[in-house]
Parts: sequence; structure tokens; C-alpha cells
Amino acid sequence: ARCDAFTSLGLETRKIGGSGKPDGVAFAMLPADNKGRPRQYSVSLEAKSTQKDSGVIAAGTVKTSTIARHRDNEKCQHALVVGRAFPTSKGGLSALGQEIDADRTKSSKAGEQKTITLITIDDLAALVRLRPIKQVTLQQLRELFQCRLPGESRDWVQTIEKKRVKNPPY
Repeated sequence: ARCDAFTSLGLETRKIGGSGKPDGVAFAMLPADNKGRPRQYSVSLEAKSTQKDSGVIAAGTVKTSTIARHRDNEKCQHALVVGRAFPTSKGGLSALGQEIDADRTKSSKAGEQKTITLITIDDLAALVRLRPIKQVTLQQLRELFQCRLPGESRDWVQTIEKKRVKNPPY
């Protein structure tokens, strides 16, 4: 389902799955910028769930070190983790917030810009519905991966929802 969602967002996807691997990988095929620098990017896709279709996913279930390893093994710049709800009520002070920040700090010290983004399934579904209406480009979608926690992802999706789109002259 994550791969299907990202296909509908305009990315090329590959389902992987299995032990020690992400659920899938999505590739944004973009042309180089006007100076010839590549702009394409890739995202490893992960899903986390609970026993029931409710409740919060335990922080230990997310395992940011595993997410980062999957992202790096697939040579992706970004990782997206989809779930019902995450234990991030303390924001950046939550365990997940601190672990994601530590991963970003480590990758930026290595001269890379790698990210992990948490998003709820409801916000991803809203984004899938909004993309054609709000004309979200692959370059704009990349901004989502600057979000860390589900609240930030929700704010980003809500910004897209409020976006005014100029109607084409048909």
C-alpha cells in the first residue's frame, strides 16, 4: 500500500519487504537543475503497526537505527515511516524525536543530508488525495522529508491543503 501511495504521488516504486529490508523504495525522477546538478531522490518506505487498528505504536517498534540502516543500504536520501499514531506528544523531546535528530546530525557531519520522517496513515492518505488537486510536484514533495515528527508532517500536509492553485485557462 505504501508503494501504491507513492506511485500515485508520481514516484517510481519498487516493493521489497522481507527480513532486514524496507517494505519498498520510491524514486523521484527529476531533471538536473540549470547548473547540471542532479535533483532526483529516493525514499525507503516502512510501515509500523499495532495489534489493533488503534492506539500508538511503541517507540521501540519504530527502531530508528534499523530505519536508517535500511535507508542507507538502499542508497536512499530519505526514509518515511507510516503508522497509525506515534509516541511523540513531547515533540523533539520524545525518544523518537531525539533519535531522529541524532540520525540527522550524524548524516550531516558525514556531509550528507539524510532524513527520517514519521507520518500517520491519515495524513499520507490526505496527501494522496490532495496531490492532483493542489498540483504538488516531486520537487515540492521533497519538502515533506524535512519534517521529522508526525505533527510536522501533518502541518506540511495542511499547508498543501490550504495552497491556492491557479486554474489553467481552459
